Amino acid sequence: MAAMDRLELTRRLIGQRSVSDVSSRPIADFVSNVLADAGFRIDQHVYRIKGVEKVNIVAVKGGDGKPVLAFSGHLDTVPYKESEWASDPLKFVERDNRFYGRGACDMKGFIGLAMEIGMRIPARELTRPFALVFTSDEEVGCVGVRRLVEHRDPIAENIVIGEPTNLVPFILHKGYIYLKVLLRGQEGHSSEPHKGKNAVMLALPEVLIRLNELRDGLAQVRDRRFAVPFATLNIGVISTGPGAAKNVIAKECTIELDVRPLPGQDVDEIVQAIRKHVSPDGRVNGIDVEIQLVRAPTPPFETPDDAPIVQRLEGLFGTRATSTSFNTEGGILNRSGCLCVICGLGSIEQAHKPDEYMEAKYFKDDVADTYERLARIFCCTAA
Repeated sequence: MAAMDRLELTRRLIGQRSVSDVSSRPIADFVSNVLADAGFRIDQHVYRIKGVEKVNIVAVKGGDGKPVLAFSGHLDTVPYKESEWASDPLKFVERDNRFYGRGACDMKGFIGLAMEIGMRIPARELTRPFALVFTSDEEVGCVGVRRLVEHRDPIAENIVIGEPTNLVPFILHKGYIYLKVLLRGQEGHSSEPHKGKNAVMLALPEVLIRLNELRDGLAQVRDRRFAVPFATLNIGVISTGPGAAKNVIAKECTIELDVRPLPGQDVDEIVQAIRKHVSPDGRVNGIDVEIQLVRAPTPPFETPDDAPIVQRLEGLFGTRATSTSFNTEGGILNRSGCLCVICGLGSIEQAHKPDEYMEAKYFKDDVADTYERLARIFCCTAA
């Protein structure tokens, strides 16, 4: 396969439709073939979600044993509506010193750069293994990386996750818990309320009071390293179901909420505290209550600020490590025994939006050269 630079690699990656509800086999095979031609040893980790094939990639180059450094990113993107874009979302288009396309910053631009760096460094110069780790289904709960780290040794000693951070190293973020509270009563006609049990009128007000009490309790624990220095609880959706009508007693009500715990807080303990406080016996005012964990929680993320990988990134990019408000695969990878820093191209403000773009400055040689320098410091005798 002919050699490609980071712009061409990014163009080819964006051209692959890799939203989370389709198979990642096509994009994974493209990446694997390019890296295999560049001397990487390719390990494709395959799993299925609802019958759809998904692929994670661990590509290793140079030496034996566990890689000392890996660059990591996710292959999937969020969905898009082409009608909301000024150009084709699957075309890598340059306008006004910006490069547009779905995944340009989140995070195919970084994957293209990481691949180029891996192709630049000859295997003979790597005295310690260097790896590239690319996952599926990050956008739907970090499913791919959870599957990848199960029942295996840590993938690498140090991992740089290239989520968009404007080249600022992030070493802290909160976790993520997604819950539903299901209230179940008894349907009936609104003219005969005594024949039914209205889940909204009987239980919803009390459940909301209890959830707000939990929210206020979480806010008592502070971590000043965050702009919002406490764990948050947000109720985002309240629904009475597709069959609801104004003249029908509401037989059900669903509350959807998320909790974002601080580093050091146990996500399982928080879930149990919610269950115990909202409905310890499974009922509120005669209404059945079920608290459902929608997907596995994402743990909080924290890497010590004195770790060598953090200090190297601070020195190379001239920026101070800090915290971020968005969630990543970092907590899962750290828990598996790796040491991660989030440090990538572009701004998270552009992610998940129509006309997603990356500023052209992030594709310049000095940025790629700095990441290559990092790889050589950790993996080559001569830096």
